[in-house]
Amino acid sequence: MGFVVLLGIQQAQAFDREDLKRLKETNKCVNCDLSRTQFIGANLEGANLRGANLVGAIIQKANLRGANLENANLQGANLYGTNLRGANLENANLQQANIDRTSLEDANLKDANLKGASLSKADLTNAYLNGANLKGTVLYFSDLQGADLQGANLRVAKIHQTNLKWAKLDPEDIIFARKKERGAVNIPDPVVVVKKTPQVTPKQTKIYSAASGTGFAITKTGYVITNNHVIDGCSRVRIHDKGKSVIATIVSKDSMNDLALLKGDFKPRKVFRLSQQSPSLLQDVFVAGYPFGKSISSSVKVTKGIVSSLTGIGNNFSNIQIDAALQPGNSGGPIVDDKGNVIGVAVAKLDLKKVVKKWGVVPENTNFGIKTSVVRNLLQGNNVSVSSPNSRKISKSELGKIISDGTYYLSCWMTMAQIEKMRTKKVIFRDISAD
Repeated sequence: MGFVVLLGIQQAQAFDREDLKRLKETNKCVNCDLSRTQFIGANLEGANLRGANLVGAIIQKANLRGANLENANLQGANLYGTNLRGANLENANLQQANIDRTSLEDANLKDANLKGASLSKADLTNAYLNGANLKGTVLYFSDLQGADLQGANLRVAKIHQTNLKWAKLDPEDIIFARKKERGAVNIPDPVVVVKKTPQVTPKQTKIYSAASGTGFAITKTGYVITNNHVIDGCSRVRIHDKGKSVIATIVSKDSMNDLALLKGDFKPRKVFRLSQQSPSLLQDVFVAGYPFGKSISSSVKVTKGIVSSLTGIGNNFSNIQIDAALQPGNSGGPIVDDKGNVIGVAVAKLDLKKVVKKWGVVPENTNFGIKTSVVRNLLQGNNVSVSSPNSRKISKSELGKIISDGTYYLSCWMTMAQIEKMRTKKVIFRDISAD
């Protein structure tokens, strides 16, 4: 297979050349598909690759100092000898990646998945690894001096001759590291902290149905897509379907792109298929959801419109603009084409007060959705497979059946303390009911 060469970067021709072109011209490629790309010796200092798909990429001896790789999928990537000093890898998937001899000094690896990755002789001085998953990670001869490992899963990691001087570790990890067969060096002493257990009253723990949103099924095994802001701050999320409800497990969250992947113990009657084509200007779309919760009625509502722009606010290329009506409660609902394929996820409308204050007019028909390509990156990072998209137009009655049986009302349950905390961040019901 031939290769396209840009900036010392190579990529198989089967993938999107436009993503590489954008990266070359702007040093930015948010949510791009760059899987299997070769970055050998490339200079991408300060590049913005947030949410990029870099599965299986070869990034040997490249310069990514200060780059933004938040939420990027680097599963199985080869980062041997790469400079990632000060890079942002928060929530990145680095499972089974080769990071040997890599410089990660001062890098942010908060909540990153490093399960099974190889970090032999890597420099992690002062790196922030709070909450990172290091289960089974190979750290032979690595320098973790001053690194923050609190909340990281260091157990079962291979840490022979790893330098842990001044590192911040949980007590369990310190005990693990002190075992002779582990062979770590400069292990810090545990800090003993006596915590007082606060008195909790039943009223403080009681949860209430405080907010709502929309979700839609993508597999027959109960995987559901919605917005991150729909489930943010919730003690419990329920998926409601035809009078029944199940508690949802939050599988994965992408706060930057405002997406969440849920799993419910139920079998959807219908599932949505994800489009593999980019949205087109003036394309007809249908938006399904539960605007205003169930205050108007409990049935799903559908609005129709067109794709009015291929970018979102501030030239956000991961979003589209639509003129189909969106209201509070629509968030997380599917935006579908005339084939029944999802081309986006309903996410937001312009803030009325801010627009009136800035421009002196009431905004009309200006709403936004997250492109399906971003959804696919989230699913790929969590090993969730979906059915191929429909290739033909379907009837309105068939489309209505899919929407009716595959779109769900989601309820967010919170304690009173959580409700007060989230009032400025999400739409809270005026009439709150207890569980």
